[in-house]
Amino acid sequence: MDRTWERFEKRPRIQMTIGYFENREHEKGLRYTVRNVGFSEVPDFEIVLWHPNRGSMSAFTSKQSGPLLPDQSRDYRCVLVQNDSPEPFLKHWISHENGQFVSEPMFDQFKLLVKMQNSERVLFESTKMGIAVAKDWHRSLVLNKPGSSTWSDHHAMCSPPPFGLKYWLERRREKNYFQKVLAQHKGSENSPMDPSGGSSAS
Repeated sequence: MDRTWERFEKRPRIQMTIGYFENREHEKGLRYTVRNVGFSEVPDFEIVLWHPNRGSMSAFTSKQSGPLLPDQSRDYRCVLVQNDSPEPFLKHWISHENGQFVSEPMFDQFKLLVKMQNSERVLFESTKMGIAVAKDWHRSLVLNKPGSSTWSDHHAMCSPPPFGLKYWLERRREKNYFQKVLAQHKGSENSPMDPSGGSSAS
């Protein structure tokens, strides 16, 4: 029993949440926040989108490197658009299969992988997340609609939430905060002091 638990504790476990970004360099794209929710450090890794007929594409980069310690987080960014122009190499990769242009690609074979640096060892993989990311790349790069993913698309690009009381309490606090902000927003919409009937984004 102790040996089984020890092996379980040493398994790398990560949580991946997606977001969008824009910066002063006129870049737009996807951002993954990767959090170590396990009990041991996660070796230095890379995020890869994989397809059997396209190969691997490692387009997410981070300013940090090295092992990820328990409860630490790290951001990885993938630039899709710069100066209102799609990134040409990624656009070619997502729109071609076996060297041929595909106007309506099939997305069922994409996988998102988290691999150790300089190794073929896969620490995490998800077909659901790979398909969702591939669809977002296609919308952003080929259809020229960056940031147009729906809530369900956004949810599909995230990993399942970690289990355990600590993370359940975190999700409960986040939900309560969201509901509080939503209630305040609705209150401001109904307030006669707000002539615009809405709120401004910061």
